[in-house]
Amino acid sequence: MYLFVDMDCTLSIHIIVVIVIVVVVVAVAVAVAVAAVAVAVVVVVVVVKTVAAAYMYFSIVVQRYLAQYACL
Repeated sequence: MYLFVDMDCTLSIHIIVVIVIVVVVVAVAVAVAVAAVAVAVVVVVVVVKTVAAAYMYFSIVVQRYLAQYACL
């Protein structure tokens, strides 16, 4: 009788441990996904700002070139 009770308790402990492990794995997976999205957003913002800055710079260069040489 005690053997069965011990087995049930051990089984219950195993189930609790498995549930805790699953919860921790899911939480880590969600955290990694959120971090990946955050990194992707930062990369997109940096790329957009870089492209915008390059466009502004080359726009100014082209305007200066045209102002100097287009009137010839």
